[in-house]
Amino acid sequence: LNLAPVQMLAEGKNFDEDAMITVGKVQDGNVVLKNVVSLLKLDIPEGVASVRLQGFAYENISGGVTASADAVAGKAASSSVTLMPSGETFAAGVHCIAILPTKFTAGFKVVYNKTGQMAVIKKTIATEFPRNGVFKVAENSTANLKWLANPIMTEEDLLTYVADQSAYAGETAKLGANIALTKAWTPVALSGVLDGQEHTISGLAVEATGDKVGMFTVVEADAALKSVTVEGTISQTSTSATSYA
Repeated sequence: LNLAPVQMLAEGKNFDEDAMITVGKVQDGNVVLKNVVSLLKLDIPEGVASVRLQGFAYENISGGVTASADAVAGKAASSSVTLMPSGETFAAGVHCIAILPTKFTAGFKVVYNKTGQMAVIKKTIATEFPRNGVFKVAENSTANLKWLANPIMTEEDLLTYVADQSAYAGETAKLGANIALTKAWTPVALSGVLDGQEHTISGLAVEATGDKVGMFTVVEADAALKSVTVEGTISQTSTSATSYA
């Protein structure tokens, strides 16, 4: 069986009917059907063009598997599921994403995208999605979504992005303009992909003690900082002979 990593809503539906996979077995002369998938129910506000579910440990949750009436076996190929509307944007309301049964060992995130913005809801504790189970993101949880401008256009946008790198791990944010920093900059680990699109970040002023001092303390394995010019000063008091700019 195959659970598509991109699920499309037909008009008037709040789930992809093709993703509601069931298997059957003959029992006492009847065919008994059992669901294979687990569901995430979530609120989607008006104007959203796509929603993606992914575990922080990148568990595989869609793709081809072998299923029986009693178990789901085999290793799926994709670590995410994206839900798409029938039109340009979703009708506001509760919609469902189907995934293969799994345990998100480090929690999961739901990424909402609309034109020029993205937002993330995250659950950072181990969470199990059992077969034929339903996990529901709290009602009205999207009412106060913290939207990040993408592309990033202002200093406030950039500070919002770096303040919560765990939420944006693996996500691509782009600069849409040159940004002149006027506020204090605290270096953090870069977990996402920041594409400068040939723009400049100026006015960087960092004063720190340690061996990993710069605009970012470290660029994580799946992260990247690219196509950007950074101008400013870094004042470092190192505790060893090794330093990083």
